[in-house]
Amino acid sequence: MFLGELFGKNKEPKKANEYFEKAISLAQKARWAKRAVKGQTAATKPKRTMPSAARQKIAAAQKARWAAWKAKQKKAA
Repeated sequence: MFLGELFGKNKEPKKANEYFEKAISLAQKARWAKRAVKGQTAATKPKRTMPSAARQKIAAAQKARWAAWKAKQKKAA
C-alpha cells in the first residue's frame, strides 16, 4: 500500500490512521514482551559507591605512575 493511495480522494485517511496505530501498538507489545522474556525489569541497579580509602589508594597509585613517567621523560631529554 502506497502513501499516495492512502490519502487520495477516494481513500479514507481515517482507515489508514487506524492501520498505522494498530501496527505501532503491535510493535510496542512485541518489544515489551521480548523484554519480559529476557527477565529484565525497568528497575535500575543500585549505584556502586567506592569508599574514600579506596579512592585515595587509586589516586596515590596514579600519582606514582605519573611520577615514574615524568622521571623517565626527564631522563630521556
